[in-house]
Amino acid sequence: MSRLSAVDSLFLGVETRELPAHVAGLQVFELPRGEGAAWLQAMMTELRRRPPGFPFNQRLKPGGIGLPELVTDDGFEIDYHLRHTVLPRPGNDEQLHAVLARMHANLVDRDRPLWEFYLIEGLAGRRFAFYIKIHHAICDGATFSKWMADATGTAASAPLRCIWERSHRHAGQTPRPWLEALQTPVASLRHSGDIALGLGKLAGRLVNARYLQHNERIALPLSGPHTALNAPLSASRSLAFADYPLEQLKAMGRPLGATLNDVVLALCDAALLRYLGEQGQHPDKPLVAAVPVNLRPPGESTAEGNYVTGLQVKLGQRDEGPAQRIQSIHQSVAAARALYSGLPNAASQAYSFSTALLGSVGMSLKLEGIMPPPLNLVISNVPGPRETRYFNGAKLVATYPISGIAPMTALNVTVYSYAGRLFFGMVSGRRAMPHLEDLKACLDEIYEEFRQALLA
Repeated sequence: MSRLSAVDSLFLGVETRELPAHVAGLQVFELPRGEGAAWLQAMMTELRRRPPGFPFNQRLKPGGIGLPELVTDDGFEIDYHLRHTVLPRPGNDEQLHAVLARMHANLVDRDRPLWEFYLIEGLAGRRFAFYIKIHHAICDGATFSKWMADATGTAASAPLRCIWERSHRHAGQTPRPWLEALQTPVASLRHSGDIALGLGKLAGRLVNARYLQHNERIALPLSGPHTALNAPLSASRSLAFADYPLEQLKAMGRPLGATLNDVVLALCDAALLRYLGEQGQHPDKPLVAAVPVNLRPPGESTAEGNYVTGLQVKLGQRDEGPAQRIQSIHQSVAAARALYSGLPNAASQAYSFSTALLGSVGMSLKLEGIMPPPLNLVISNVPGPRETRYFNGAKLVATYPISGIAPMTALNVTVYSYAGRLFFGMVSGRRAMPHLEDLKACLDEIYEEFRQALLA
């Protein structure tokens, strides 16, 4: 039995029909030469034979008091979790996106292990795809990326290995000794004190930086403008994808002393402002983005679950050019990081996740359009493998992240680096942003404008 952490449990607590709390990924493969539908059917037969490991064999324990627990699902059914979909001809990307949007809008069944895996057949150009969906209570983006990478190999001859074939178990899965259990209330009280002190220090830094030092790049709570990004949500979703050369994106920021993440934020910001302008909306102040940050030490890959916090980052002004926008956002990111510097991880997590809780309260009271939005969107960057990968001899040609939407926002943009390209996965509430492909078109235009301005 394994007890979820408070952060893991939060993703269960904020989930509603309009706000599914899962992360997902789309992997697109080329069929091996000479293979076709029979090869895919044989692979599906083999996949069904592969038993799940932890946490893919775990379900939520019914009832209970306190934080939720995971228990082994003795009635596990692979046919429920492993599914096969065939696109009708011509099998184009628009059909794929429509199918994925419907899959992504559905809640994960809490009475079973919290994941689903789809083989999608019939894509044009001798391609097929995997869509993998896992509840955010089980893993964050960094963990999910590692699991997906572990299920592929660096050569076509690499042995077949499924994402759910795992033997690792959380260290906290075994019952604690009675003495440790007695000490837990004392430890919890001490831990709560550290969080309170950290939050107090953070509040002091916010006031000092914004009001005494007059740092305009600080994003204060509830400081984002009202836009279509903060309209009421329905359960339906829209998806759009893009990808660009990774080295070109890095080169855009290098002369400015900016990171790849700064460039991604600037691209998304400029594209969103153009998109909103085309919808007749012109925000009167900069957008505010939540930017998840991995809290694992450099090189650490064994810690699983959710080890992330989120920076609140003020984006650029409407009239800024490419270089100025990147520099402004670089300053905003630096200011946000300085606020969290030296704080306990638990305190920074408590502050960032309080934003989600604030948004959840706003949604439950239907205060969209009345209450200032805690943030306008989420923009996340998850690193992936640098080298080309294969699954059962099939070459992985594209891999797009498909994340979830935060409370009182209608857009998530997650980027994923793989084999020299950066893949953008955009997810929106369909009612708030019904034409997400228009945002993708704006992003393509902005990328080309940045390339010409900064790399010519």
